[in-house]
Amino acid sequence: ASAQAEVLRAEQAVATAERALSDAELTAPTSGTVGEVGLAVGDSASAGSIAIVGEGKAVVSLEAPLAVRALLSQGMAATVTPAGSLRTLRGTISRINLLETEGTAGDSPTYTTYVAVEDPEMLLKDGVSAGVEIITRTAAGVVTVPVSAVTPTGSGTGTVDVVEAATSDTARTAEVTTGAVGQGRVEITAGLDAGQLVVLSDRTAPLPTGNLNQVRRSMGGR
Repeated sequence: ASAQAEVLRAEQAVATAERALSDAELTAPTSGTVGEVGLAVGDSASAGSIAIVGEGKAVVSLEAPLAVRALLSQGMAATVTPAGSLRTLRGTISRINLLETEGTAGDSPTYTTYVAVEDPEMLLKDGVSAGVEIITRTAAGVVTVPVSAVTPTGSGTGTVDVVEAATSDTARTAEVTTGAVGQGRVEITAGLDAGQLVVLSDRTAPLPTGNLNQVRRSMGGR
């Protein structure tokens, strides 16, 4: 009777071990690539986790300065270029932290901003760098000047040196109101008219001599 009891306990132990072995096969809730395994042989399931990089989407984080933070909102479109790639991916801003990033403060705090990206080919690997472009404002049919022509004096204001002709050796300072900025140019909403010549270099420096095209390249454009 004692021996039979020992056999029964041994059979129960085997059955328990077989059930545990069958339960050891983990099934992921989504398809993807295993990015990190936080478990070792002999660990219980609660001791760690396995990270899976899912297919089709990625999240890119960036630090938005305070001045840019005010122009961003959830749902805005973004273009993401993976480092070392000529391919661009479409994305949207999914979240913007309300609190400034730890370690940034004063006049230059930054806010962590997250962009959800469609990435069916998994070009964005975990931890890699990427370039992000977000269009915050657009303008059409407006007066613009090169960025280097404007001296900022405040939020949305600045000064521009203007000459009456390409051969002028003096310039006057015009106060302007600025709008959208991008691709090396600044929108002028007030203070300048289309066709005026602006100075890009120091107004106190002598103007170059030569033909009209040379002068215009040095001084600015229409």
